[in-house]
Amino acid sequence: MPALSFVVVVLFIGLLWVSHLANHIPSTGRDANADGEKITATITNYNKTADRASVLRAEKDGRKFKVKLKPSEARPWIKGDQIEILLSDKKDVYRILFTDYFRKNEQRIRKFSLENLKKANKWIVSKNLTGYKEEYFALFEKSSFDSLQIFAFTTYMRMINIYSVVTALIVVAAVLWWQLTSPSGETLIAAALLVLLMIWTLYNTVQNCKKLIRKAEGPVKDKKEQI
Repeated sequence: MPALSFVVVVLFIGLLWVSHLANHIPSTGRDANADGEKITATITNYNKTADRASVLRAEKDGRKFKVKLKPSEARPWIKGDQIEILLSDKKDVYRILFTDYFRKNEQRIRKFSLENLKKANKWIVSKNLTGYKEEYFALFEKSSFDSLQIFAFTTYMRMINIYSVVTALIVVAAVLWWQLTSPSGETLIAAALLVLLMIWTLYNTVQNCKKLIRKAEGPVKDKKEQI
């Protein structure tokens, strides 16, 4: 197997392994055997992204707690909020009651998510690629979307900005590299696959945003048709 192909295969396997580790959910913070004293701790971090597993951290009297949440579980919790934790006789065995926290604070978290969504108005690339307009904020605000859906949309919009810049840089670098070094056909194929992968990822993210925009527009369109 040629050296370059071997490197590509190793990198691909490495990315799969990193993805597996990133999305692996350990039992820390969600142990079913924790049924002792219930305490209230303070959340000490933010959830910054909705597209991968994230760790909620809390602290009580110098003792630190954490729980890793799947993307489908993790809403944008609010730093400084109080969250309940069930302890046990063992120091490392406890259960953070994040489901109760999200349920009780959904309205506050939704409002917090909408405040973050306002930043999307400044993301020129995302707005142009998805067709997002400033007036769409009111649609999201009045929609039936919960905090997780609004959080996901904001994450996708931010990712589009990042992916667009990275894709453009990779394309420019690939063109310059091709002109200066005249690489072999095999090397060109590897570079082309990388560019296509970035374009495909960007395309899928844009489509996710458009799907949520259409869903937010749906009730409004139906109402207009009835009138």
